[in-house]
Amino acid sequence: MKPLLYAFGAALALINGGIAFFPAAGMSVLVHMLSAVLGIAVLMTVAKASESKPSARPSLGPVAARPAPPEAAASPARTPTPLVPPSTVSPASVPPTPLPPASAPPAHPPSAPVAPASVSTPAPHLAAAVAPRAEAEVVALLALLQDKGRLVDFVREDITGASDAQVGAAARVVHAGCRQVLSDCFEIAPVRTEPESGRVVLTAGYDAAAHRLLGSVPAQPPYTGTLLHPGWKVVSLKLPRVTGTTPERPWPVLAPAEIQVG
Repeated sequence: MKPLLYAFGAALALINGGIAFFPAAGMSVLVHMLSAVLGIAVLMTVAKASESKPSARPSLGPVAARPAPPEAAASPARTPTPLVPPSTVSPASVPPTPLPPASAPPAHPPSAPVAPASVSTPAPHLAAAVAPRAEAEVVALLALLQDKGRLVDFVREDITGASDAQVGAAARVVHAGCRQVLSDCFEIAPVRTEPESGRVVLTAGYDAAAHRLLGSVPAQPPYTGTLLHPGWKVVSLKLPRVTGTTPERPWPVLAPAEIQVG
């Protein structure tokens, strides 16, 4: 920019100065002189402006060094690692990058999914077909007592209005039949072999389930008392065979319905 201004001012001054001394263009000498003065003024202004403009940025003065942080001051100086020129590194000296091990195939191929076994649900009318054997044998024993001694009929009969003679006559039948059933199915023996109304002494370790203590009982044995009842226990048994059951009726019939035909 400054060379252009210098050239413009110099050319304006020379042209106007020459025209002032050689007024062949028909212009007055005074006008040419003013133009020459104007050109010289432009040159002086440009020169003064170039001298007053600083050539470089002013110095900001010395910058105070910042104190190093405690961590940097405490840590030892690191030794720079020397760089190896690329020409000195050979491909053979660089260890190969290990590849990740390939996943081994399974020892045995995965087996096909096994469908769950179907569980058959019994029909509702057959669910109670198989009754527990113990329950069926109890019902069979009661049926036998009814068949031989009419026990169920006697117990379920309302004997409130019956006379003692009528009850006694019926009791003989019940007694005879039930006695026979007990004799056939059970071997029964007394718990105590002492005679009734005799003295009995129970020491420590006696069978508490086989004895019932009455009256004023001390806290600890031995117990001394009078035998009121010898008690009974089953030595062996033979329950009747279970027959006549159906899916709709899992237990035996206590007494079949009797029908007089004709």
